[in-house]
Order: sequence, then C-alpha cells, then structure tokens
Amino acid sequence: MAILSSHSHKCIPSSSNTVVIGNLTGAPLSPLLTFGFMPRGKAFDDWRPANPATFGSMYSSVAMQLGLSVVLPLVVGQVVRGVLEKRTAWVLQKLYFSKVAGSFMLFMATFSSASKTSAIYEISKPSIIFDVFMNLALYMVFTAI
Repeated sequence: MAILSSHSHKCIPSSSNTVVIGNLTGAPLSPLLTFGFMPRGKAFDDWRPANPATFGSMYSSVAMQLGLSVVLPLVVGQVVRGVLEKRTAWVLQKLYFSKVAGSFMLFMATFSSASKTSAIYEISKPSIIFDVFMNLALYMVFTAI
C-alpha cells in the first residue's frame, strides 16, 4: 500500500481505488490471459484453466458468489448504518461488535473450507487446538497494535 500511495502522491483514497479496480478486473481477466497466451500443444493441456466454452458459467458462478457474500452484506450494512445511525453506533461501541465480528470471521476463514471438504475430520486434535490458539494469539496481537 505504501508503494501505491507514494505513486499516487500520498493520496490513500486514490491508491485504494487503484487496488479495488485491479482486484475487480484481475479476476475475470486472469483466466482469459492465461488461456490466450499459453502455447498450444498436448504438453500444456493439463495447465489450461478451462475450456473457453465454460467461461460463461464460471464467471456467472463467481459473480453470484461475490454478490451474495460480499456485495449484498456491504449494501445491507450500509443501509442499516444509514437508517439506524444512533443504534448502530451504540451496538458498535457498547457491545464491542467489531471485535466479536472480527474474531468470528477469523475462525470462519480458517475452518470453512476444511469443514466443506470434510478435511477437518482428518486433522489431528492437537493440530486443531494449535490452530485455534494461534488464531487467537494473532488476533490479540493485531488488536493490540
């Protein structure tokens, strides 16, 4: 972020917008560029991302997942914050909602894919305990900073 802000003359909003635009355009362009520039031949067939005919369904699936998991919660949160401004401020300050939500998201990010693939049942109990305590330690360190 420091490099981006120094190139934008220390303008944080400008560098943030650049990062957001790059992330939004990079996701759909990466498979197309990979497919377009990869040499043809049997040696590279295993490395191709997908058949170009499946790109439409792949992009619509990704857009739906992003919309439901990122855009919709952001829009609902901003509407609630705008309509119930005083109550939202009270909940955030008195109930330490940001810390609770942050710790919940930390655990969900760690265990959501492991639960979905049933890989969590193959992990040893000491490894899970270590992972939980390591996540808690990281959360406390970054909260203190």
